[in-house]
Amino acid sequence: MNVNVDYAELKKAIDGAKVSYGYQFEYQERTFNIFPHKHTRQNEKDGENPAFWQDNSSLGDYDIYIATNLVKKKFRKPVLLHETLEAFLQEGFCKGFDKETAIDMAHKIATEYDKLYARKTLNGELFEEYLQLRKRLTGFLAR
Repeated sequence: MNVNVDYAELKKAIDGAKVSYGYQFEYQERTFNIFPHKHTRQNEKDGENPAFWQDNSSLGDYDIYIATNLVKKKFRKPVLLHETLEAFLQEGFCKGFDKETAIDMAHKIATEYDKLYARKTLNGELFEEYLQLRKRLTGFLAR
């Protein structure tokens, strides 16, 4: 996969964002809205992911949901970066592929960049803890 992600611009957008209800930020001329939420047992039974994005928002281009009861505060920005990039890639770069391939490609690329961001912003122990969280979050997607 050869996709050109401007990491510096993406990092700047994420660094400036606040993971608070209704907060808006822009990346690549698209508006993202952040909605922290509580992930419940019922959400889990229903197969809903603790972190996800939706397009066609009535408030902007995308809504990003992050389960604050499952994602520690120090890990929310790498998760936010992941969801932001994943949404952006599926809209543009991956649009020419079938839906399942596009989802898989965008997820893999976003994972690469959220790990880079986490590695640069967290100490070694926290980075390892973040990788464990990433595995658990990906497990939700594998259902």
